[in-house]
Amino acid sequence: MSMLKTAAAAAFLEVAATYFLADFVNGTAQVMMYLALHLVASILLASAVMPVLPERYREPHQWVTALLFSFAFFMPLLGIIGILSAIVITPLLTLVKKEDPFSGVRAPEYVLSIRDPDIQFRVAGLRATLLDPNLPSELRMRSLIALQNMPTRVAAPTLRKLLGDSADDIRLVAYGILDQKEKIINTQILGHLESLDRLLDRDGRINALRQLAELNWELVYTGLVQGDVREHTLNQVVKYTEEALQLSDNIPGLWLLRGRALHAQRKLDLASAAYARAISSGLAESRALPYLAEVAYDRHDFRALREYVARLTRNSQPTPMMGPVLRYWSAANGVRR
Repeated sequence: MSMLKTAAAAAFLEVAATYFLADFVNGTAQVMMYLALHLVASILLASAVMPVLPERYREPHQWVTALLFSFAFFMPLLGIIGILSAIVITPLLTLVKKEDPFSGVRAPEYVLSIRDPDIQFRVAGLRATLLDPNLPSELRMRSLIALQNMPTRVAAPTLRKLLGDSADDIRLVAYGILDQKEKIINTQILGHLESLDRLLDRDGRINALRQLAELNWELVYTGLVQGDVREHTLNQVVKYTEEALQLSDNIPGLWLLRGRALHAQRKLDLASAAYARAISSGLAESRALPYLAEVAYDRHDFRALREYVARLTRNSQPTPMMGPVLRYWSAANGVRR
């Protein structure tokens, strides 16, 4: 009600101010009276309109008030009439509902293991226990011992976080577990390197080189190597696959492994070519399409990504892990971008 009274007072003052311009007997005095009344009317109207505005349009308060005042003051009569008309007409108008051309796509739900999807909850519980320094050391140590029986790829990220733990026992045991897992693989690598020097037949060398490439890739895939050591290990994977493919270039598994190593090095063109060569060498297309789709995603080539997903959906039965991803991008394919 006070807002309406203020607006009415502003309108009355504006009409009264206009009256001084109707009879121009004493020009200067009448112009000054008009400006004074018009100024007060503009201030009153700006203060009356502010509470009516939607909340998101009221900030910054001083600048919005100045804008309303300027609109009313620098457009004599018409500015105030326009603002008053907007106050009266706007509540009477119905909101125009615009059609949204986009649709929401539900984010995919990932599971940690195809055979045992419930494992993610157990790992999550172990991780929360291990990373909470306020829990008793005995409880955390039991959880750490349980974690070492988990797959290396699952356990390695948490074990690396524990290397900076404040408790010496936790830190040392975590380091010991990681070191033991890495030593097992490195021992196997050394054994195959020694046997490689003695092998002269083509098939034996190919098999040894393949084993070396796969063992080095396992160090990367499980997260046992980081930083420069990881980059060196990836170079070893590329080197051993190249040497094996020089002996026989029609081994699809080696082309796939080579593509994954190149992909991990962000050499996307070479990785894509390796995946394509794996398919042409006899690898089932459904095995390589997820990696080709990942390359397309890293390139931000979403059209190619959706084409790969469509081919994968048509030609294979999705696994529990891949199913949500395929549904996500299949749904995204129907959205105009």
